[in-house]
Formats: sequence, C-alpha cells, structure tokens
Amino acid sequence: MFIAAIDIGGTKIKYGVVDDEGSISSQGSIQTHPKRGASDILMRIAEVITTMAKAYPLVGIGISATGQVDFYQGIISYATDLIPNWIGTNIRGYFEGKLNLPVVVENDVNCIAIAEHWQGSAIGEDSFICIALGTGIGGGIFNQGELYRGDNYGAGEFGHIKIVQNGRQCRCGDYGCYEAHASTDALISRAKVLAKLDNIDGETIFQRERNGDVLYKELVEEWIGFIADGLKSIVVSFNPKLIIIGGGVSAQGDYLLHRIEENLHQKLMPSFKKNLILKMASAGNDSGLLGAAYLLLRNLEGK
Repeated sequence: MFIAAIDIGGTKIKYGVVDDEGSISSQGSIQTHPKRGASDILMRIAEVITTMAKAYPLVGIGISATGQVDFYQGIISYATDLIPNWIGTNIRGYFEGKLNLPVVVENDVNCIAIAEHWQGSAIGEDSFICIALGTGIGGGIFNQGELYRGDNYGAGEFGHIKIVQNGRQCRCGDYGCYEAHASTDALISRAKVLAKLDNIDGETIFQRERNGDVLYKELVEEWIGFIADGLKSIVVSFNPKLIIIGGGVSAQGDYLLHRIEENLHQKLMPSFKKNLILKMASAGNDSGLLGAAYLLLRNLEGK
C-alpha cells in the first residue's frame, strides 16, 4: 500500500510516498509561505498529492500539521497566528472532498511520537513521552500503547510549563515558559544577543561549544539547565519509564543526551530517577511523514 504523507511546518511542507513497511519514496519539500494563509497552503499541497497519485496507487493521505488538531474531525482546533486563518481549518474535509481519498490529520509532535513507536527509539515500549525541541517545544504522550490527546486535543503542550518566574516572553503571551528558555529557537536567540551576531544557527553554536569557546560553553550549560528544569516537571507529573528527545538537537546524540541526563538526575528525587531512561529520537527528519502514514494505515485497519 502507498500513502501520501504530508508534514506541514512553519517553514517547509515535506511530502513523500510511504509504504506499509515505512519506506519513503518520491519525497521532497516546498516552502510553506505561511503569511499567504491556509487556503494557499492547502491548494499547493493538493497539487503535490495529485502529482504523486499519477505515479502511485495511493490508498489515502496522512497529514502531520502544526497546531492543536482535533484528530477525529481533522480540524485545527488551536494554533498561533503563524498561519493566518489556520484555526478552524478543516484539512480532512478539504482533501477528502477534493481528492476523494481517506484522510487523517494529527499534530506534528504527536506524529513524531508515533513514528518513534513504529520505527524509532520507542519500538516495543507501550508507555513513554516524546518531547521535541525546535522552534518551540511540544510533546507526545503514549499510555498503554495509545496516544493520549487530552480533552481538547492539547495534551503534551509542554512548552508552556512555566519554569522561570518573570522570565522571557513566550509566543503564548505569558512569561517564563519552557519553550521561551529551552527551545532551540531560544538558544539561538540568546546566542545572537550575547555574541552580538545576527546570523548564527544551532549547529554553529554546538561546534563552537565543542571547540572550547567559553561564551558558548556557558550558554549551552545554561540551556541544558533549562531543558532539565522542564523535564523535571514532566517526570514528577507522569513518572515515565522512557523519555525520547527529538527535534533538531537529536543530531547531537550522546554528547548532549548524557549532559541533559546528568543535570536532570541532580534535580530529581531518587524514586523518580531509579528506572528513568532518556533516549534521543532515532526515526529521523522524516518522522512526521512516518507518523502520519502510520495513522492512516491504522485508520484503514479500523483501529
């Protein structure tokens, strides 16, 4: 079986054809151009899927989307103002009506968690938490083999745990939120201020830190502390056996993972760290596509 998988991000829209074994082909990406609004995004995705349908006998469409998603209706229930008119967008209805194929839509970080369960670091684990550090911070919660979405589909919005009283302003409007201090975006923004540089990225920050640059070592240590602060709140709330850390930072591997783990263990009571395991995500940059495709497969199976 072949599924059209789409991953709608704030900067890029990834796409690919995924088979029922998790192999991806005909993949690529287009710019999101978020300010053009929801209608433009959906129209251009439809063109991409139409092209894929000419080459593959598609059985359905799986979509990973930014924002809180009503999975059962395929509608964006809440989002920031990054994409105008995104809240309320009926993604499922649009594509089912236009392309006459079954469609599932899920939050992007939930799709990452699903991909890790299917093809990544959580294979064989029925209960775990996945946290993605990127532009913001989001999470996916698996309990007894099922994704927990919450009453209004907002479960796992860990980025808005408050970790610093009167801290930096968050996109949500509050101050001191987890993602305002521990996201990759927060790390880069802080580096720009301290290093007085307008053009720097996460890879450069870690390279300079590895090379012993004092400013960057202090910057990364502070950031790791913030990551551990948020993880502590998650651990004492859920008491998980496994936490998977995803997002672009997962490319840093054990070099970063061990330092986060050490900092976190210093902040936890013995009972909470006794059996706790931290892993980096391993499903890769295409995890959004894989998670969306897997949900479509499950839907076709009636599960």
